[in-house]
Amino acid sequence: MLPCAVARAVPVLAGADVVGTVAREVSMLAELGLEPAQALAAASSVARDFLGGTTESADVVTYARDPRLDPAVLGSPTAVVVRGTRIR
Repeated sequence: MLPCAVARAVPVLAGADVVGTVAREVSMLAELGLEPAQALAAASSVARDFLGGTTESADVVTYARDPRLDPAVLGSPTAVVVRGTRIR
């Protein structure tokens, strides 16, 4: 049903409430039929738009590999920058 919902512009959002972490939930969405990029969007751009956020004050997370190709990468960020300060 998830791919059908996305095709009909239903916002599919990821959080930590179902499986404990956002990274695992994004992976689960991909396992349940969403394209990896759609699953990643559920935790990023779709969620930001749904919550009315902007990119003006965005924090940054980087990865060694492209999480759009493999959502499991989300569990191992290379760097995390919050409010301009690298915290990882």
